[in-house]
Amino acid sequence: MFPLSEPIRTFLLHVCFKGDKMEIVKLDDLNKNMFQQTYITALEEGFVDFVPKNMIKNLNNNFQSCFEEICENGWSAFLCFEADIPIGVLVFGKSNIENANTTDAILDAIYFRKDFHGKGFAQMGFNFIQRVLLEQNFEKLFLWCSIENKRAWRFYEKNGFKQTKQKWNDELDGKIFHNILLCKNLK
Repeated sequence: MFPLSEPIRTFLLHVCFKGDKMEIVKLDDLNKNMFQQTYITALEEGFVDFVPKNMIKNLNNNFQSCFEEICENGWSAFLCFEADIPIGVLVFGKSNIENANTTDAILDAIYFRKDFHGKGFAQMGFNFIQRVLLEQNFEKLFLWCSIENKRAWRFYEKNGFKQTKQKWNDELDGKIFHNILLCKNLK
């Protein structure tokens, strides 16, 4: 687990795409509030069509528990910037799925603000995640995806994820979400 007091270590991954530059900065105490605001905004904008507003409101009110989960799991969390504007968040690390191997990783969040959808930023973020996980000798990457989230589903299929047999249904505000565990071989 990374200590929260460590100085800002920026990977400052300068990735050019269509003339845009993205910086990826590790989460720490100094940018925790900006991370929270970006995380919540990306959820509100990107998931508005199928996630109940009440769930997002509860997450905003209880973000400390989300932050603690990131820390307790030893996951890596990053803020993504374009021209000094926070545009997205990345959260990933060692898998917390039952019976996971030590070489299994989990992608918990790859959320970008709606204005930045369709511009290649999620792909740049995903490429960064893969590179970091490969450097850490992870072999498989897992994530839960709701089949109701068509945009994300297409993105993950395009990036080589396959369905597993594990499923999980969740009810939020009376609406059922059908989640399927996806897996991608990294090596």
